[in-house]
Amino acid sequence: MRANRRSHSPDLDGAEPRSLRAITTGRATVDTAEERHVSERTVKRMTAALLRQLRVSNQAEAAAVAGHTGLLGD
Repeated sequence: MRANRRSHSPDLDGAEPRSLRAITTGRATVDTAEERHVSERTVKRMTAALLRQLRVSNQAEAAAVAGHTGLLGD
C-alpha cells in the first residue's frame, strides 16, 4: 500500500513547488517564513497541506516522492 502512496504524482500549482523545494533542501521554517513574509504558522500549515496532497506523513517522505516522481523538474 505504501508504494501506491508514493506513485501518486499530483500537479503542483501556486506556491506548492516552492514549498516542496524548501522541504527537499531542509530549509528551516523560520527562514521560509521570513523569505515569504508570512508567519511560521502559515508555513507549517502550507507544509501540512502539501504533505496531505502528496499523501505522505512527513517531510522526508515528501522529499523522496519529489525525487522519485520528478515533481520539481530537476
